This record gives sequence, C-alpha cells and structure tokens, in this order.
Amino acid sequence: EQAYHFLKEGGYLGIVIPDGILTNSSLQYVRNQIEDWFRIVAVVSMPQTAFMSTGAGVKSSVIFLRKWTKVESEKIATQKNTLQQAIRNEQKYFVRIAALDKEKKQIIKNWTGFKNLTGKTDKKEVETTDSFKAWKTEINALYSQKVNEIKDELNELYQRKKAQTIADYPIFMAIAQEIGYDATGKPIINNELDVISGELTKFINAIEKDEL
Repeated sequence: EQAYHFLKEGGYLGIVIPDGILTNSSLQYVRNQIEDWFRIVAVVSMPQTAFMSTGAGVKSSVIFLRKWTKVESEKIATQKNTLQQAIRNEQKYFVRIAALDKEKKQIIKNWTGFKNLTGKTDKKEVETTDSFKAWKTEINALYSQKVNEIKDELNELYQRKKAQTIADYPIFMAIAQEIGYDATGKPIINNELDVISGELTKFINAIEKDEL
C-alpha cells in the first residue's frame, strides 16, 4: 500500500512476498486489492532456501507490478463491484441470508432440538443455564457455517465470471531453482536469475511499447 502511494502512474514495483499471499483463501482480499491497483507484470518463484541463511525459511516469490492509471483502476473496481452485485441479485443472496437468520431465531425461540435437562421449568431461568447457552452457541455456529457456505458458493461463481469479464493480459511466470547461493549463503555457480532477468526485461519492454 505504501509502495502504491509512492509510485507514479505507470511506475513499477518489485517486492518479495510470502507465497501465502498468492495462495491462501483467507488472503483473497489482498489479491483483489492488488488487481485493483496494479497490472501484475511477473511472478518469479524463489526456492525454499532463498532466505534461509538469514533465518527466514518461508517459501516466497518476487512479484513485479505496474501501477494502473486512476482511470484504469476505477474502471476495474467498477466492473468488479457491478459483477458482484449482479451475482448477489441473481443468486438471491440477501433473501437467502435473511431466511437463514429467521430460521435460526425461530429455532432458538422455540428451543427446537434442545433437551431441557436442567431441572428448571421457568423459561428465563433455563435460558441462563450453561447447557442452554452452550446449545445456543452451537446453533449460532451452525448457521454461521451455512452463511459462509453461501458466501463461498458466490465467491467461486464470482471468480469464474470475473475471469470472463475483466480484461485479460499476459503475466510473466518463472521458477528459480538455483539463485547463485545455497541455503547457508555460500556462493554457487548456477544462477537462473540471470536468465530470468534478461527475459523479464524483454517482457517489460514489450509492455512499454504496448505490445502486450
């Protein structure tokens, strides 16, 4: 985010990131923001040992990004928001969520499925017992899971349709196995980054010439 603010429109960023940012489902929001702000130019996968000599053993990649113009960025964000809204409407998202919430409240109100073994008969007293609170927590968790399943369903649909809606462009991809030093930091002969950097330079030059 800081790099985004520092860059001018069309400026390039190269940054090392843990691979989790590229793969973890919980970090989809980060990838979405990257898409809104930048053209993804390249992803270069580094070996597990890349930073091991400094105490960092997390698998990482170097990503290269180019800052969109304000107009381009707003266009992408608008397209994505429009698509998300269309999917919510088509899939009756809010109606389904409201129906689940109503169903959950009815279950809790009517004690549906709750076995009263507390020895109490007064409703208010029963609802203050640990057993009732535990049952209520289970019901809330169950319906939270159902809501999340709907969200996951819509997100999968969104990801598929987004690939068909948002303008596509080529991305430079490379895997570096040997990078000039080993896990201890000791220099080795082979350094695939030399070849990769040469090819990446050609790729970026083609972008600058509007050939890609």
